[in-house]
Amino acid sequence: YWWRLKPRALAAVCALFKMLQFMDRGVQNGSPIEFDAFIIRTTNSTANTAGLFGALGSIYTVGTVIGCLGSALLLSRARAAHGIMSGGMMMWVVGVLLSSCGFWMPDGMATFAFYCMARLLVGVGGGIVSLAWPPYVEATSHASERSLSMTLIETGTALGAALGFVFSAQMSVVLGWGAAYIVLALGMA
Repeated sequence: YWWRLKPRALAAVCALFKMLQFMDRGVQNGSPIEFDAFIIRTTNSTANTAGLFGALGSIYTVGTVIGCLGSALLLSRARAAHGIMSGGMMMWVVGVLLSSCGFWMPDGMATFAFYCMARLLVGVGGGIVSLAWPPYVEATSHASERSLSMTLIETGTALGAALGFVFSAQMSVVLGWGAAYIVLALGMA
């Protein structure tokens, strides 16, 4: 339904997405003790938890690069930024929901690998949107509102970065980090 919104309203949806995207980044980093325990229980190793914790963040970033490259390729072939952006948002929501599953899945390396693939998907979706929203705003917003739309969207990024760690820390204590991912995905759905 949101893809049928007028340009001003879609800029607000995009700002919400950027806020949730950056809050999502804070889930893992805002709950290092909980994710350290997840790494230990799924890899059955205490030897390199710091390296594996870093690898989880890198997997997301690799996904973002893949999404950016895919988005750039589609945009260069004159694909509509609107469709690219909505596809990226849907991919992000699915990836975030799949990320939550890692919290409840049984111990074992398959769970760790599943979580890594979910985070890769989240990164791809986020990367797609990161490149698709500026041309969409450019194409659909009235010239007098483009700067306001772009400012609103980037404010969502900053707000998400500011809220992500606190949100994660509180959710991890109260309901667990899996629930934090579900709340974020529902915020965009």
